[in-house]
Amino acid sequence: MFNVLCMEFKRLFRSRMVWILCAASLVVALLLCVMVVDNVSYGRRDDPEAKIGLEAVAAVKEAYRPLYGAVTPEKLESAFETYINTSNAYEEKMPASVYKEKIVPIQPALSWIFSAFDDSEITSADEVGGFYAQRLRNIENQLADKYANAPQAKQAALALNSRVETPFNYAYGYGDTSPDIIVLLLLVLGLFCTAMAAPVFSADYHSRADDIQRCTRYGRGRLGAARSLAVLILVLAIAVVSMGVYLIILNSIFGWEGLSSSLQTAFVAWGIAPMNVGDMVRMTFFAGILTLLATASCSLFVSSRCKSPTTALIISFCVTLLPVFLGFAGVNVKWLYALLPSGGTAIENSFYYALTLNSLEFLHLGSFTLWLPYAYILFAAVEIPLFILLTILSHKKREAY
Repeated sequence: MFNVLCMEFKRLFRSRMVWILCAASLVVALLLCVMVVDNVSYGRRDDPEAKIGLEAVAAVKEAYRPLYGAVTPEKLESAFETYINTSNAYEEKMPASVYKEKIVPIQPALSWIFSAFDDSEITSADEVGGFYAQRLRNIENQLADKYANAPQAKQAALALNSRVETPFNYAYGYGDTSPDIIVLLLLVLGLFCTAMAAPVFSADYHSRADDIQRCTRYGRGRLGAARSLAVLILVLAIAVVSMGVYLIILNSIFGWEGLSSSLQTAFVAWGIAPMNVGDMVRMTFFAGILTLLATASCSLFVSSRCKSPTTALIISFCVTLLPVFLGFAGVNVKWLYALLPSGGTAIENSFYYALTLNSLEFLHLGSFTLWLPYAYILFAAVEIPLFILLTILSHKKREAY
């Protein structure tokens, strides 16, 4: 079996397309790093002294430093009072210099306040002192609207929220700006992995090389298993290297201390995921790998059923992009996204968003309740061996024509 696996690796790396896709995945990761850094700005657009890129990262980090540490009611009250006093001092547009000096350093605190209070009107800075109580009321109100007929989902959400540590902890980092670009990286990697996996079996069916392979001692079951395993190992390596390079570069630029921030300070204050930004990054990394492996496994199964590599590619790309198409069409069936092998890369319905901005989403059926991020991980972990088994059986039982 090991010898067959080694031969399949040699066969994969003889393909120029495999080398191109491996190099392209690394290039895309580097380009997205540049995109994230370029999106950082310090100051308003009409400010001639506004900074962007690496200069902005250093300036923003220094400006936000007074907010580092525990997010206390006192810090929030002070930030909101500064905001009100500065806003009331100008009847028209606030000068860019004043905005940069007074408002920019408290922007994170303002986003936490407005997120927790949502549409509730804040009449005084004293009300901001009840930040954590208001955050809980906001969560309860959203759950009451979302799960009026599913009390078990509401209870599960409140139980998960009870594990969130308060007061929140904050430090500027990668989570403060464009962290959702990793979803785009996973989508591109999914397409690359699909392009590598789709022709693996169908190309030999098309060239009739499979007829000869079946006459050999290990040309059926073992060959199918070795070929599938070789592709999955290659996909795993591409995913680890590309995402690893992406995350290491960005966290080195923005500062590793940002990983200690509470997840609620990087996204929405009413998020119920009991973790910090570092935990989110690790879970997204792990779930991304599972999603890519599940996507590749599905493509292998399609390849084992198709006589033409072109047909296998078209069907595999359609399956990979189906969650994205469904999202653009406005289909919001969470069960469907969780069950699709590439559902974890479905942009707004991805695992990343289920963990951060959509953390109140639960799958519920009768008394059964499952938090959506857990569902993505569970279903992907089940689909990988399932599709590989189906691929091996399909290849083994295929008759020569």
